Amino acid sequence: MSSEPCMSSHYQLLAHAAAVKIYKTYASQNGLIGITLNCHWFVPFSNDTLDHQASQRALDFMFGWFMQPLTTGNYPETMQSLLGSRLPNFTGAIQATYWILTELTTSIAIFIIF
Repeated sequence: MSSEPCMSSHYQLLAHAAAVKIYKTYASQNGLIGITLNCHWFVPFSNDTLDHQASQRALDFMFGWFMQPLTTGNYPETMQSLLGSRLPNFTGAIQATYWILTELTTSIAIFIIF
């Protein structure tokens, strides 16, 4: 994976964080700011450890890519170890007052050696 998708999603999250900060600083409506994440869910093909790891890796890239920075301030370890310097770092807090998960499909994950 090139660095462009990493940078694009990173700036999406930073833009969300900037909007939250501005709203909390200047808004008087006492509303909430949230984010809706769309995710394809993954379950392992079998009870094999490699299939479980493949399922978790798929979830990290599909869901954790956007959710984990909102909850922990950083990307999933899986992404950090596989993408290295292509994945930018966060320097400040990003957060959502609440979040909504839209899960439309569930897929089966199986480990395949390329």
